[in-house]
This record gives sequence, C-alpha cells and structure tokens, in this order.
Amino acid sequence: MGLAFLALAGAILGFTLGFSLSKKYNKLQNAITLASLGAVLLPLSMFTLTALIRAPMFLSLLEVATVVIAVAILVFWSEKFF
Repeated sequence: MGLAFLALAGAILGFTLGFSLSKKYNKLQNAITLASLGAVLLPLSMFTLTALIRAPMFLSLLEVATVVIAVAILVFWSEKFF
C-alpha cells in the first residue's frame, strides 16, 4: 500500500513539474510523460535505497544489481526522450 501512495505522489509530482517546466506547445504531452515516469521512478528509487541499505545485512546483491540496472535504463530512457 505504501508503494501505491509513492506512485501516486510521483505521478502528481511528475505531472506538476512537466506542466510547469515545459515549453508552450507540448505542456500536456510532457506532463503526462513525466507523470508516468514519476509514478515508476519514485517507488523504484525508494525500493533501491532500502535494498541498498539492507544489502550488506542480507547479501542480496543480485536484487540490488537488478534494481540499479532497471533504474539506469529508466533514466537513460527519460534522458533520451527529453
């Protein structure tokens, strides 16, 4: 349930930033794109941080590496289209 609230907060934050920071013509398109990206990245970043904190304790480095690679792919994808 906590991740759902983080996804909602990321969507609202992304929509607000996309609408306020984009240029005159593509405001709605950029706002929708950033809303979906924020809904994915905010919970994923929180999961990554908690996994990085817990990794030395439980030695789940494969999970941490998978999440870090997923975040890197999402960041690369977001930079490619903006």
